[in-house]
Amino acid sequence: QFAHEFCHVLSNFKPPAHHSSRWLDESLCETSSLFALRAMAASWQHSPPYPHWAPYAPKLTKYFEERCNEPGHQLPAGVAFRQWLASQLPVLRGDSGRRADNTLVALRLLPIFEENADTWHAVRYLNLWDASQDSSVEHFCAHWRETVPPRLCSVVDRIEHRLTRE
Repeated sequence: QFAHEFCHVLSNFKPPAHHSSRWLDESLCETSSLFALRAMAASWQHSPPYPHWAPYAPKLTKYFEERCNEPGHQLPAGVAFRQWLASQLPVLRGDSGRRADNTLVALRLLPIFEENADTWHAVRYLNLWDASQDSSVEHFCAHWRETVPPRLCSVVDRIEHRLTRE
């Protein structure tokens, strides 16, 4: 929960701002939560914050796996992610806090953040433009790409690709 809320801070969240791409913010915050959970599980196996916390490492791993395997966090059988997202976008645009859907998107994005933790730096450049005019994921990512430093453009490209083309 803390990682989710901290990601809101990183992403310059300013309530009550609402825009049709707020679901992506929420999904990135869910990504942060999953990232922290898995990182804690891995690091606590070898160096827990306190020695008596070491037994929690496998429990964190189990909790991560249970969250990932919940039926609402899985794509329907035979449906590609792009198809699923296209069908869910109208609903997500109206209700950005659909946790099961946010988690499904987060699971899609998690490998990008786990492969390169520097990816989190790109999140710091969210919500620095008027996203109310963004009519699509591609539009949102184009504005995000214009906002990040050049070294982070490839991060936004990877996220956009994962959401729209894979």
